[in-house]
Amino acid sequence: MDTEKLPRKLEPKLVFLKGALDDLGLLVYCNKPLIIFTLIVVCIAAPFTKEIRFSRVHSDHQVLYTDRELEIVEGEGRRVTNAQSGHRVSRRPLAFNGKYLSLYTDRLPPDGFISFKYSFSVDRGGVYKLFVAGSPPGSAEIEMGMNYSPYEVRVDKEPPLLVSAERKHAKLKKIFGHAFYSEYVYASGMTFTKIGGFDLAAGKHTLEFIISAPRLGTDKYFFRLDTFFLVPQNWKPQKEFLTFPDDLFSY
Repeated sequence: MDTEKLPRKLEPKLVFLKGALDDLGLLVYCNKPLIIFTLIVVCIAAPFTKEIRFSRVHSDHQVLYTDRELEIVEGEGRRVTNAQSGHRVSRRPLAFNGKYLSLYTDRLPPDGFISFKYSFSVDRGGVYKLFVAGSPPGSAEIEMGMNYSPYEVRVDKEPPLLVSAERKHAKLKKIFGHAFYSEYVYASGMTFTKIGGFDLAAGKHTLEFIISAPRLGTDKYFFRLDTFFLVPQNWKPQKEFLTFPDDLFSY
């Protein structure tokens, strides 16, 4: 390589770079007050905007928590589980109660499945819609890019219902013509999933989540449960939501 010719080859590029830097310096110098003001506004507004977001979500949580018609059970309040390891309570600011149950493991107990059981009660008998807030259900049949395990839900002694991405998408498209509620994310990695409607007598009941299949294409069992809701038929929120869709539990 002829080292004497190398600087001559670079000279046009260096001249262009110097000119660009001079132009940038002139731009900054001429707009220094505006740039400083913009930086100050961004530094002040960013955390303030975050606080507003948290405040609005908290307000929506209170709409649900203060409604006596709803039965709300937190995922971290599990009563019985056969999982020996791989599950814990994690924190997330926008999650309900700021916490959720997280499962991530490559091992199943001797039963061949992982079970999380909960107890709840309803004051009046009738049909209740069961909505789960947590990780979206993963694929059970075909690859759909989901990162979580499909799971089953058993209410009392009824046969368990499979909850998978395919079933959720099919149900939403049948009702709405699209899968909006499959894509609606209220916190990072958290969505709402309707399990079904159940005719419940007044009194105590049990609900069990059963995970027996890994997320598609891996050997990992991945599941997150934030909260589940028992919603009476024809329920309407007592006040308008600020961040949640008004028809969140309508279908």
